[in-house]
Amino acid sequence: MSPNTSTSLLSLPEELILQILEYFPKCVLHELRYVNSTFNRIAAQVAFRVIRFRAYKDEPERFMHIADTENLRDHVREITCDTWNDCKCVGSYLIYEPFFDALPYIGLFRNLKTLHLRFRENEHHYPYSIRSFRETSLRTLDTIFRSLAGTWTEQHQRDFDSGLNVMKVHEYKMLKFPKNSPTTPISLKTLTVSNLENYLEESLTTSAAFQTILNSKSLVDMRLNIATSMSGPCSRDNQLFDKMQSSWLTPNITSNLRVLSLYCHHGWGWLPKMDFRLIGVDGLPNLKILALGNFEFSHWWQVEWFGSLGIEKLYLDGCTVLFSEYNWTGLKRDQSETVVEDAEGTTHSFSNEGYYDPGEQPQHRLRDSRLVKTGLCWHHLLSHWARSMKTLRVLKVGQGYSDDIDEPWKATDPTWYGNAHRWETDSWKQRYSHHGFQHFECPTPLTVGSGIRQFGSWATQDYERVFHYSKWTEQDIEYSTPTTTPTRDIETEGISYEIRAKDIQAFRALIAAVEKRRKNGC
Repeated sequence: MSPNTSTSLLSLPEELILQILEYFPKCVLHELRYVNSTFNRIAAQVAFRVIRFRAYKDEPERFMHIADTENLRDHVREITCDTWNDCKCVGSYLIYEPFFDALPYIGLFRNLKTLHLRFRENEHHYPYSIRSFRETSLRTLDTIFRSLAGTWTEQHQRDFDSGLNVMKVHEYKMLKFPKNSPTTPISLKTLTVSNLENYLEESLTTSAAFQTILNSKSLVDMRLNIATSMSGPCSRDNQLFDKMQSSWLTPNITSNLRVLSLYCHHGWGWLPKMDFRLIGVDGLPNLKILALGNFEFSHWWQVEWFGSLGIEKLYLDGCTVLFSEYNWTGLKRDQSETVVEDAEGTTHSFSNEGYYDPGEQPQHRLRDSRLVKTGLCWHHLLSHWARSMKTLRVLKVGQGYSDDIDEPWKATDPTWYGNAHRWETDSWKQRYSHHGFQHFECPTPLTVGSGIRQFGSWATQDYERVFHYSKWTEQDIEYSTPTTTPTRDIETEGISYEIRAKDIQAFRALIAAVEKRRKNGC
């Protein structure tokens, strides 16, 4: 940058300069800090507004340096904390000492508004790895929430670590820690968690620190991407979905949310079960934006419950409608009723018919299982919502962020092309994986759309790729995930062309209603 250019730029109001600098890559912002003291002060506000650190190389040390430097940490508004590292050895990726040392430093960022927690997928299925993975995840979450709540202490951390077997095996000892930890909570606005294991850690969710942060009135945006159990959809390890109302999404938490995004790697909602009535029997009063990824609609009450929400934006990413399933005799049907109280103390009771008993362990399959059709179709949902969702302004249906192009990191990171031949390909690619639940509002960068594509980031004129139906077989229930109806063989799968035509007609009617409201501003 020439002296004349820098002088003319600095003649602009500082607010305008900051807006201009937001379009600069971070590497350029750091170089601008060396131009002069004024540029150093202004560019630092943008360069350090969003930071990330992974359990990789010297990233934890750089993060701790920023945390210890007051005139840098005060600029930070958004942090990504990522457990990923480059080690592919079994078990050895679980402990990276500098990363665990860095976690308590999150509490030093008093202006923090957005926190992204990214967990690495557990790629190993045997018991030791699962136990170790859960212990390190618990340690990460416990430390972070205590730091956010202002209750972290060195002594508590050492006591906590001494009770974890994985810490003993790897002989981890905390070498660095913040000297003066704050004692008041951070007013977090947005919390996102990627690859949150579908396993309930009650010691975490019942802790005072966890309750302080999640029940804060400042927290209005929650986005969760849940990793499925490695034991199959019927496993008792699938506790989190069935216990959301007492952990991450209690009625008190959800009543304050304006944005809610719930995604899972595979189908969820029916098996494993999640009952939205338990997190808001009277709906979610402040919710304006709802995003669901791979959710499976199976009951009419779901259609009515979602239709009763006063949401303005709805995103259905890879969602399906359960068309048929086998009345599997290897698992008991749930014959119970659920009783809950609303905020005013009124008791509500509803049946769990159509679900399997989540407390039962699957038995061997028997030969007399029979096929059951739910009778629920996409046009039932869409027609009802066209009448009931009076405030809906945006509807997107289809496939989301990560599926739009094969290599989204190339489009997202402008420095990628200059480093295209670097050997650390995994490190570059990893930053842009599992982001769909965060960026559901936008298609992948550098893509455009028209027609139906404007309503879904990957929707196409081939409607069968948008309105998926699922069916469950006995083998699916015991071992794997539901199969999606092949578009090339519609009739034999039971989805008639008449049903498809009704789905398309209902979708067009809903889109027309949404467009009319948006244009009229009502």
